[in-house]
Amino acid sequence: MMLPTELAELIRRTPGQGPFEETFDTTIIIALLDDSVIFNAWLGLVAFPPDYISSVTITETDSDVQPDEGTPPTNGMSYRITIAKQAVPNELRLLLNPFTVGWADSLHDVDNVRVAEMASDATFTTCRSRFQTWTLDPPAAFAAVEPLRDPRISAQDFTQANVVVADIRPWLVTGAPHATGPTYGAWRALASRRLIAALSDRVSLEGGKILYYFGGPPSCQFSLDDAQADALFDRLTAGATWVFVEGHRDTDTRHLLLANEWARTFRKEKLLEVGDGALDSAKGAYSAYVKAGSKETLKAIADLRKAVVDETQKVSQRAQDLAGAMWKDLAVASAPFVTKILADSAKISNLDVAGGMALVAAAFLVFSFFMMVSINRRYFARQDEGRKVWSATLSTVLTPSEIEEYSAKPIQRSIEDYKAARLRVGIFYIALVIILLAFAENSLSSQTVVKKTSDSTVNVSATMPRSVNAKTIGSAPPGQSPLPVKKPTLPKYTARHD
Repeated sequence: MMLPTELAELIRRTPGQGPFEETFDTTIIIALLDDSVIFNAWLGLVAFPPDYISSVTITETDSDVQPDEGTPPTNGMSYRITIAKQAVPNELRLLLNPFTVGWADSLHDVDNVRVAEMASDATFTTCRSRFQTWTLDPPAAFAAVEPLRDPRISAQDFTQANVVVADIRPWLVTGAPHATGPTYGAWRALASRRLIAALSDRVSLEGGKILYYFGGPPSCQFSLDDAQADALFDRLTAGATWVFVEGHRDTDTRHLLLANEWARTFRKEKLLEVGDGALDSAKGAYSAYVKAGSKETLKAIADLRKAVVDETQKVSQRAQDLAGAMWKDLAVASAPFVTKILADSAKISNLDVAGGMALVAAAFLVFSFFMMVSINRRYFARQDEGRKVWSATLSTVLTPSEIEEYSAKPIQRSIEDYKAARLRVGIFYIALVIILLAFAENSLSSQTVVKKTSDSTVNVSATMPRSVNAKTIGSAPPGQSPLPVKKPTLPKYTARHD
């Protein structure tokens, strides 16, 4: 399989007429394929592209007709060769040294930039990516710097061409190459323009030239050609690093001081000296600014820390109070209420009423518990929203570890204690509700049995005659003989005659 470096060498050996273009996923070159060896090599790639290439397409520039295999190329015919590269997440792959700007738009989204033509000793890193040779081996691990402050907040862009970038990390070098090469040179030319735009107060476009404005006093405005911008690269990198990387908490102040110093050093006749010594002066001015406000700042930070601790203690105490209130509500209200229901049920003759009261008691407990939990949840949610607002402001003064220590961890522990208490109280509520439901079910089923027994007794009584007499016994329904009635036999008395 052809290696990326070998494919780049084939491209360089292919005679061309016109510029090439390379983007994130394609490489397009205009070439003359008069040489049969080179022509067959390209046809082989069309038939069997390597694994890192999706497809290779060769068409005539004017007609888009693809040449047939085995047919010799026409002398002087211009061909367009389109190489579609396999997409790899978080990686930008380039076959040729990037002399075009089409690849630059992808630098904000990738950790690794791999160039086939790049020498091994030309590797360099920025705050966002690592530039290295494209081989078949996996790239070296790289961790980008955390996102920095958006330069567009401090520098106004009136060009309508996004000259001031939103992310400055791809243009801040952190590890220079041991040997500079075409890749580093192309990147550096683009970086110089983006760095001076980020450090200026305003950027505009007039007469096809980009003008960089520094407010001063005294204010100045100038344009730079590519050579002049490249000559200022080291000065621009040092200044941008001081403003955006080292000064992430006070970027606006540092940007203002450095821009003023750049304006002070501007001389129209000595354009390449602009910014010379500006960083040292800006650092001195910033040190004086910090010292002047150090007492007030330290006192304000101490008061702020105390306020954060006090607020955290209030939230923690509130969480403990809510947990205690749940037990209090259960002990003071629910348990006596349930006990009274069960005790008074024995005095109620109608078991339907007793069962209904038990159901009402169970519904009351369920409603009470869920209302209590819902109110507490809404309280914690509002507190969390409020903490997010002031945490964003605190991050400009206190470090994340301080915010975590003073606020986040104590509140989290208190909320976990509340959740544990809520779980225990919930289990107890469930037990009470189960008892009430069992009592209600038993009462209602017992009442049903009593009703059935009473109904059976009434039916049997209704079938028996209420009284029995001679008329009833001796009578018979029409058409039937009356039952014989035995008359009682009286004793006979015989009169004595003395």
